[in-house]
Amino acid sequence: MGAFSFANWLYTGYGRTDGTLNVVSGIKRSNDIFFYKLAEKVGVERLSSTAEKFGLGKPLGIDLAGEAKGLVPTPSWKEEAVGESWYLGDTYHYGIGQGFVLTTPLQVNAWTQAVANEGTIYRPFILKNLKPKTLKKNLLSGQNTSLIRQGMVESCSPGGVAWPLFDFKVKNKNLEIDGKNFLEVLEATISGSLKDYRKVTVACKTGTAEHGGEKTLPHAWITLFAPAYNPQIVVTVLAEESGEGSNIAAPIAKEILTAWFQNER
Repeated sequence: MGAFSFANWLYTGYGRTDGTLNVVSGIKRSNDIFFYKLAEKVGVERLSSTAEKFGLGKPLGIDLAGEAKGLVPTPSWKEEAVGESWYLGDTYHYGIGQGFVLTTPLQVNAWTQAVANEGTIYRPFILKNLKPKTLKKNLLSGQNTSLIRQGMVESCSPGGVAWPLFDFKVKNKNLEIDGKNFLEVLEATISGSLKDYRKVTVACKTGTAEHGGEKTLPHAWITLFAPAYNPQIVVTVLAEESGEGSNIAAPIAKEILTAWFQNER
């Protein structure tokens, strides 16, 4: 499409393809082409209206000054702000979180929260004495939540892309093994030194946001919640101009999860 090409990172970087995908495997493999075509099918107007429902494009109301609202683009916005028509390539870029769309780590954390709790977004706050306030609810059906969560679980499992979180485990014998959220570490049957370790099921999505010129490193993103089926914590990491989300942001998130679950009682 003109000066732009729309390939997938696996092909441009390694000359490989993922084959046929659905929404679970598309999330698992962070496949650009899947989301290009999904965005085309859904359409820009529906993408934007849904993004707004999930809190993008306006402040969430955190108790800090200067919260940015981001930008949810539409064809009419582009016509007025840029003086150009909306092209299919704009929709492709939009479908993978690139192009004109702007969002904050707080907003990404909010919609991750909605996946974690099956469709509710609460106003974020810093002060402990503030009472939770529901901003949005019933955003996702149980079926939609299940599909997105499964894709995110597989994203940070072997075969996915968030390699630092593969087989994530912590040393804490107080975490009750339930076979779903907290799992026995298989190596513990061989090595007694691992008997107090637990594997924690994590649901995550990485992001690598290009910006600037060809020599500018991309922003590294990851957003996640854990344990995946009974979440206790939602973490979003943005490392600006630092590289790929899986390589840079995921190890930072891993350190946060380790600190959280090692101290859980």
